[in-house]
Amino acid sequence: MGLPAEVTDKLLDGSEQVFLAAFQNSQNDGLSKDAAMSVAWNSVKQGFERGQDGSWHRKQKPDDKTISSGVESSAN
Repeated sequence: MGLPAEVTDKLLDGSEQVFLAAFQNSQNDGLSKDAAMSVAWNSVKQGFERGQDGSWHRKQKPDDKTISSGVESSAN
């Protein structure tokens, strides 16, 4: 199944594969196209987040983020 451009243009970093797999599995389980689309989008939302550009990017894991207070401390 080819996904519409309005879907594939926004799915990045592997989210297109997640969407397609969830959609196809849902259809194989007998869900309607609309229900399968809903399942597919929910699957994408589990591991991806929509960026300011409207595209879906993989969520960062907490240990992937660099956290810095920006404050230097001294031992004095």
